[in-house]
Amino acid sequence: MTEKIFVGQLCLIACCLFYLAWWNAAYYPGADGNTLNGSKGVWFWLTAATALIGIWQNAQGIHNLPEVEAFSVRRICLVGAMLYFVLAVVTYGIFRRPLTAELALIVAWCGLETATLQALWANGSLTSEKLYFLAAIVVSATIIGLIAYIEYYKLSETKAFYCGMIPLAVDAAAMGIVCYSIS
Repeated sequence: MTEKIFVGQLCLIACCLFYLAWWNAAYYPGADGNTLNGSKGVWFWLTAATALIGIWQNAQGIHNLPEVEAFSVRRICLVGAMLYFVLAVVTYGIFRRPLTAELALIVAWCGLETATLQALWANGSLTSEKLYFLAAIVVSATIIGLIAYIEYYKLSETKAFYCGMIPLAVDAAAMGIVCYSIS
């Protein structure tokens, strides 16, 4: 069932690329503010569709791998929810960063990748060395995404525009490394 995880990861990479295209069309400095008109809408719906397909495929792959305990996946989800709450308090309370959907996306992505790696390791598809390497990649991508998330509203419009692309680019790269590691 690692094929479903592989396909899910590829779809999520496509999601990041479509999201980058949508971001570029909808939020480029001086853009008209209509984020769903014309090609902007097409990029948005491609982003949403590939996200849903990718999450579904990935979750099905995790669920169908032998030796994967549902308890460990539920625990990862619980920790992710607690992490989101803590990060929401910290980013808003300490850094005065308005809460947006991107924080939930960063944490949810980290949780999904953590569950994916745990499932692949439990199944024997990853050695411990690969698990640690890939976990470091996921943690690094998450931290980079959080730094970009926190800094976004502190930057000029042009710098913020490019800063908003960073989490998508590092997440896509991280999932590319995961795909390479399980192919």
